[in-house]
Amino acid sequence: MPEVKVDLRPYPLLERVVSFWQARRVTVHLVGGFVRDLVMGRPPRDADLAVDTDPLQAARLTADTFGGSFVVVSDAPRWEVGRAVLPELTLDFTRLSGDLEHDLARRDFAIDAMAVDWSHYPEATVIDPWGGLKDLADRLVRALDPGVFEQDPARLLRGPRLAAELSFSLEPGTAQSIREQSGLLAKVSAERLRDEVCKLLAASGSAPYVFLLEELGLLTGLVPELEASREVTQPPEHHWDVFHHALEAVARAEALLERTGTPEILSAVPWGPDLEAHFAEEVSSGRRRSMLLKLAALVHDVAKPAMKTVEDSGRIHFYGHAREGSTMAEAILERLRFSAREVRMVGLMVEHHLRPRQMVSQDEDLPTPRAIYRYYRDLGDVALDTLYLNLADHWASRGPDLVLEDWRQHAATVSYVLEQWQRGTPIARPPRLVTGHDLMRELGLAPGPLVGEVLEYVKEAQASGQVATREQALEWARRYLVSLKGAQRRSNPQTVPSVPTCRDFAALAITKRNSSSTDYG
Repeated sequence: MPEVKVDLRPYPLLERVVSFWQARRVTVHLVGGFVRDLVMGRPPRDADLAVDTDPLQAARLTADTFGGSFVVVSDAPRWEVGRAVLPELTLDFTRLSGDLEHDLARRDFAIDAMAVDWSHYPEATVIDPWGGLKDLADRLVRALDPGVFEQDPARLLRGPRLAAELSFSLEPGTAQSIREQSGLLAKVSAERLRDEVCKLLAASGSAPYVFLLEELGLLTGLVPELEASREVTQPPEHHWDVFHHALEAVARAEALLERTGTPEILSAVPWGPDLEAHFAEEVSSGRRRSMLLKLAALVHDVAKPAMKTVEDSGRIHFYGHAREGSTMAEAILERLRFSAREVRMVGLMVEHHLRPRQMVSQDEDLPTPRAIYRYYRDLGDVALDTLYLNLADHWASRGPDLVLEDWRQHAATVSYVLEQWQRGTPIARPPRLVTGHDLMRELGLAPGPLVGEVLEYVKEAQASGQVATREQALEWARRYLVSLKGAQRRSNPQTVPSVPTCRDFAALAITKRNSSSTDYG
């Protein structure tokens, strides 16, 4: 390969850090993904520095000197990694092992086994003893040696993840080594598994690499619960079995988010800057809604095998799989150390992934205002995400057998529900007309579940267009209380005073269902 040079002038902080350590007679080499990204013309996000001193102490001093924070990434004697998170750049320090060529040889993939020569700064020559430049030209991720996976089994996932981020292919020999050693994945910590799969799912065009994980024997190592869904047949309207339907749902969710695929299908689905911003929103630790939607698509039917029943006629059902799947999905995310918010979001999406389709009965063209209100009330933070999960599920169910007219009708329902949110209508976001304090003060109610129940009744009346002012809300609440009193009198006439007061209605709470929330604010 001809000599390749890169320009380091856009990274003055990096030059200051290297000069800082060189002045202390510490050998320091810029290696790894930073070099790869410079060669590819990609903006690097972090840099690896190999130093012939204690890497943890080097990272700590760098952070203290240049106004950053210090993190121990790994304190394993074999591969200590100290991280200095600086305002402009994140630097990972590792201990230089022997000379530079030997140090690069112990890395994982050839495209990350390159360094730069600082002697002619700011123009630096790429040092490439292991053919990384050729692999970049060939768009390949190639392991330096099959033993790299035994040294660090997380590399089994890192290879496909790098390929996804770069839109590269795995070199055939590397793919075979991963396949043969896939069982080593069980040795990887939950946090590292989570980070690698999230980075893969976050990449644009990642869906084919989810299929690649399956081909390499890694997918069910990540989510063992998926194994039971192989070859689980579904009703005739489903094109794939449960397992492959889940993979296709990831692909369809991605197509909806990235607007790739058949124009006739995509044109029926609403999209715009507000939705793009919604799915780009960070949920936790840099992980975005778009990634979480694809993860939810992967596990949305995880409970189907356990919930499958077959009638004498041969008709297949999966009654209760959404609710049971929610519990299983939450357990999967908890095991992989996702945040509590992410666990809750995916759990809700899985539990309600069928709901948008079910909001319209056979004798209705569009969902009722009350149905839409209840949908947004129950789904809250993931209401929009679940609409798109539902669309991905429908598309992945039919696959190549998708009936365009049926799809357009389904998308029209979703569009109508979504429009209520975009317009901020009272159906989706009813303004607060009265509070729990108002009800207690104006109607004489005592604190308790009945307050929340009455508030919820008023909000549903708002969504239906029957209440629009504070006075109407209070009158609606009074009527509701009277109706409750009448029902109580009919069911137990001996215990109800003949001339009740408003305060008497508080006692009815023990005979009514508990409200999901009590709002006094």
